[in-house]
Amino acid sequence: MLMPLFPSTTAAASRSIQGPLSRRAGQQQSHGSSKKNNEACSPWNNRLVKCSIGASLLICMAANVWLFANVGRNSSKETTRIKAKQQSELTSGASSSSCRLREYPSHRYYHWSRELSDKSKHPSFLTDSEYIYGEWPKILDMISPPQKLCVDQSDWLPKDASSSRVSTVNTLPFADGTNPSIVSMQRLLQYAPSVHETIHKLHPTAKYIATACMTNSQCTWPEATPPQKPIVVLTVFMILDASFQSLHQTTITLERDSAWGRQPQPLQQVDQHATPALDDARLFVHDHQLWISYREGHVFGYESQVLNPVHFSVEETLSVYIKTSETTSFCCGRNMALMQDANDDDAKQSSSSSSSILRALTWVDPVTVEAVNTTPLLQQQSKPNKGRRLRDLKLHENETALRDAFINGSTTMDAYLPLQLQDQPFHRRLASSIKKKKSHIHGTNAFMVHLPDRNEYFGIGHFHRPPDRAQNPYARFGHHYTHCFYTITDQPPYVLTNLSPEFLLPAAAASGGSRKELNAAEMIQFLSGLEIVDSKSSSEKDRVVVIAYGINDCEAAVTTLPWQTVVSLMRPVRQNAAAAAALQVVDYMQPLRP
Repeated sequence: MLMPLFPSTTAAASRSIQGPLSRRAGQQQSHGSSKKNNEACSPWNNRLVKCSIGASLLICMAANVWLFANVGRNSSKETTRIKAKQQSELTSGASSSSCRLREYPSHRYYHWSRELSDKSKHPSFLTDSEYIYGEWPKILDMISPPQKLCVDQSDWLPKDASSSRVSTVNTLPFADGTNPSIVSMQRLLQYAPSVHETIHKLHPTAKYIATACMTNSQCTWPEATPPQKPIVVLTVFMILDASFQSLHQTTITLERDSAWGRQPQPLQQVDQHATPALDDARLFVHDHQLWISYREGHVFGYESQVLNPVHFSVEETLSVYIKTSETTSFCCGRNMALMQDANDDDAKQSSSSSSSILRALTWVDPVTVEAVNTTPLLQQQSKPNKGRRLRDLKLHENETALRDAFINGSTTMDAYLPLQLQDQPFHRRLASSIKKKKSHIHGTNAFMVHLPDRNEYFGIGHFHRPPDRAQNPYARFGHHYTHCFYTITDQPPYVLTNLSPEFLLPAAAASGGSRKELNAAEMIQFLSGLEIVDSKSSSEKDRVVVIAYGINDCEAAVTTLPWQTVVSLMRPVRQNAAAAAALQVVDYMQPLRP
């Protein structure tokens, strides 16, 4: 039973033994039978033949034993090799679902190379709109070309029936992941050291962590009929190196250890981990922990921003999850930027010190900041704090009167600050008699970056034109986005301090030529992630702004630009405290200048 596994080996051994004997026999036959019989019966020759045959059989048997002992191991190694090759293809651009930035039809780009003074060459909703400072949006010069965030979709993309390879023949995935958020390892080391330690132990070269949403997309527009549905709806967590290449990817799951919004507590026999959508998920740091904000409309309503601390589990690999029992939320709206407590930089708090205060910029125009209650919703419902609610109402009454006086110039910031009203909400005043005009600016990034040396928070806002989300030939909802940089004070009263003109990022993969030749930008750029890192030192000249953004509601990318470029773009809003509160983004919106 062993011999057939090595037929060539045994045949070769047989030929090596029989060949000389055959030739020798032919020679002996020509010399007479007597001599042939004497040589054929020689004891020495018999022993040589037997030894040769026996040695060959022993070699053959040993080889078969070695084969049986190693075939399973070799098979496992081969399987691992094939999987590694497939993973390499997905991240190296060898397949169509890989990490290549997409190109889009011409109608999905801005084309600023066209003569801007000729309004007939541009849609009227662009030329008839107002812009910050009345200036056309600029296309910024970045440090380097954008890097696509590579999402490995091999776990959910359909596979060929004949093999385990992902089917990518003449086909692009439904979506590549969009609306990313990003946090640097520098930030984790300073403000969430335990999270930094967990990630650094697994991936010493990690420089960033990020999220990307796998959900509905507009990779192609107009849509097919009937519209294609997403294969999966989930959020991936990624660990990135200095070049924004993925070192690790996992899906964020939900540990259902309690009721969750409108969903009752699951039965014990039900799988306790689920895969939520976490729409528009954004990472941020608060109170020495990594958090995530998101929307889960069918569970909490579409106006609520939902928050959870992020947990890590390290067994065979790193997994990331949130717990239903720790969920909290605040209302109302979307694209609200969380604000890390400014006092964290001054106090250099340790993990054993008192908790930080989390705030949110809920509206950019007018600047509106609210305190966020991070107590889990289950505890808020079971133990309502009526005393605090009454105190907050009283503070709000005092704050409203003082803010009105501040806006009208009858008091100053110096008179306002001693009140130390840092834990009460600054509610958006929709019915203000002072601000009738609207600017249609929206917040964008996950959190505002604190600049302790400037006593400011730094953020990004966006516009889309036209401002409504009516049916149109360009996109499912909003389109023709622009963005701006701005800063606000890091203490109350929170007021606008600097504002840039609107801008665009250069097209990641321009259609029909180079970016410089086309001077193009995608009509949907959604700058959802913002971070600042120190490239060499902590001085301003070495700061780099990191922007994670979605492209055409289809894919995610990261790009960088010098902080000094941002500083040169922003223009001061206030000259003195009395003027500051009266000036908002809307005051700088003007028709396009000739």
